[in-house]
Amino acid sequence: MHQPFQGKIILHGGARSVPSEMKTSYLDGCRAAAARGWEVLLNSESALDAVEAAVIALENDPTFNAGYGSALNREGMVEMDSAIMRGPDLAAGAVAAIRGVANPISLARKVMAEGEAVLLASEGALQFAVKHGTPILPLSEMVSAAQYNQWLSENKSTGECKDTVGCLALDQQGTLVAGTSTGGLSGKHSGRIGDSPLIGSGLYANKICAVCATGDGEAIMKVVLSREIARLVEGGMHPQSAAEAGIKYMAESVHGEAGCIVLDKHGEIGIAHNSEHLSFAVVDATMREPMVALHQSL
Repeated sequence: MHQPFQGKIILHGGARSVPSEMKTSYLDGCRAAAARGWEVLLNSESALDAVEAAVIALENDPTFNAGYGSALNREGMVEMDSAIMRGPDLAAGAVAAIRGVANPISLARKVMAEGEAVLLASEGALQFAVKHGTPILPLSEMVSAAQYNQWLSENKSTGECKDTVGCLALDQQGTLVAGTSTGGLSGKHSGRIGDSPLIGSGLYANKICAVCATGDGEAIMKVVLSREIARLVEGGMHPQSAAEAGIKYMAESVHGEAGCIVLDKHGEIGIAHNSEHLSFAVVDATMREPMVALHQSL
């Protein structure tokens, strides 16, 4: 007898304060991305394919700080980071400070597939993209009107844009995959790299669980947040308790603001943050459509 599909997807749209007029866009965007990822997961039964598809949907939505519509650096340029990691074999690929690539998550997957490096940055990442047939867009095509206006209003100073996107998936074979993508902080230094492409900081996946973090990149990096949360799950802690403990540890250690999502091999999830909001979506075979919410800190 055929067993029902047991996969699961959870994704987030970033840890930040979401203005009331943008809440619907965040929820709709998370719902659409989760639905796209679930469609791919059902058809391919591959967590890797599902994570890439869901993150592409978020990168293509200018609501989120990833891909088109990413935050602008001090030069008024879009410079992006992305990573993907597969749990069973710890395979990973990442790109950082990349310009002119519509979907950095797909380029990160190509880095992982080639296997020679884990992280490529700036010009090296761009050369890799050209070598592997990734279209390079005019830099102006990556800039949305909303992000340009935000950049102008902030007088080119570092803003509070923290809405990195991330996705976790579990497939029928028990494979866990994590993926992240971001434009980083608005008004950041050119060449600044946050936590998102760093294995163990912005994301982590192994045979036991997968984690994505979002928020203050420098704080997340200092405590290697995603690996710390994974370690707690490996020790027997439920993903929700591990998520809460990880955020508390970071806040007490470096006074940072962040959020995280966690998914373990049993399909159990965890969501925690100390930012004002964290938008997310969850979908599995028990749901008619993805469940979405905009978590508010207590």
